[in-house]
Amino acid sequence: MDEEYYQIYREMYETYSLPGLPGPFFSYRGRFLRNSRRQGELRSAVTKIKGAIDGYAETRDGFGIRPDAKYFLIVNFVQVILVPIIAARDSMSTDQLLEDAAADIKVVLDEAAKGSDEREMSSHDIIQSINNVWYQLKLTDALLWMR
Repeated sequence: MDEEYYQIYREMYETYSLPGLPGPFFSYRGRFLRNSRRQGELRSAVTKIKGAIDGYAETRDGFGIRPDAKYFLIVNFVQVILVPIIAARDSMSTDQLLEDAAADIKVVLDEAAKGSDEREMSSHDIIQSINNVWYQLKLTDALLWMR
C-alpha cells in the first residue's frame, strides 16, 4: 500500500470514535480536508453515494436494501475509498470519481440482489457481492494503491 494512504488509514483508525466525539478528521490531512472546497467535495460525495443507494432501492419492485446494508455501503464508499482519495490529491475534480462510485454501487447492488435469499439485501449480501465483482468496479483503477 502506498505510504501516504497507509498513514491516512492508520490515523483514521486511531482517531475513530462515536458520533459527536472527535472523529476521522485526522491530523495527517485534517487541515487539508477542512478547507471549504474539500468539504464541499466530501458533502457532494455523501450526497452522490446516498442518491445512488436510495435511487437503486426505488427502482427495485418490492426488493429493498436493509439499513445495515445502506450504512455499510455509505461508510465504506465514503470513508474507506473517497475520503482518502480526496485527501491525498492536491488538485483533482471529483466529478468523474463520484460518477464511477455511483456506477460501482449499482454493480455491487445488482450482484447482491442476485445472491440474496431475502426480499431485502443485507450487509452480508453486500460483502459477498463486493468480493464477486471487485475487478469489475471502476474505482479499482483509483484504488491501485491498495494492492
